[in-house]
Amino acid sequence: MTPSFPVPELLSREQRVPGRVAVGDRAAVRLAPGLLDFLMTPPGGDVPPPGRGTHPMSGLPLGLAVEAAIQAVDGHANGIDVLRACTCEFLAPVQRSAALVARARVVRLGRRSVTLHTELFHEHNPDAIFRAECTLVRAPRGSAEEIAPFMAPD
Repeated sequence: MTPSFPVPELLSREQRVPGRVAVGDRAAVRLAPGLLDFLMTPPGGDVPPPGRGTHPMSGLPLGLAVEAAIQAVDGHANGIDVLRACTCEFLAPVQRSAALVARARVVRLGRRSVTLHTELFHEHNPDAIFRAECTLVRAPRGSAEEIAPFMAPD
């Protein structure tokens, strides 16, 4: 039987113009506990943990930050959902059994990209454990396309 885990839950999204992207737009997502612990725990015997080789202690925080960024720009609806570039900093270890909250805020708009500042927290602790600057693009045919049709008017 395959284990089942919740997907990240959208906690909030604030857009200056609903359905359009603007500097200052933001979102927060929450991941319930369980996935990280599953990926890090060996099932028994000589079998390695399911997450071996995928680096869940770093990959999961980055993935959740990217999901918050996608939600901030409503990327599941408009297609601005491809991570093109990222610079990140790990500030503290992720607690395996804690719920995680990621927040993202649009800080820069380009012709073909949106850059967001993201932070990740343990749900009941205000101290950031991860920060990243993520750049998203819309690339339905493999190359970044202009995003002007999706930007809020000035």
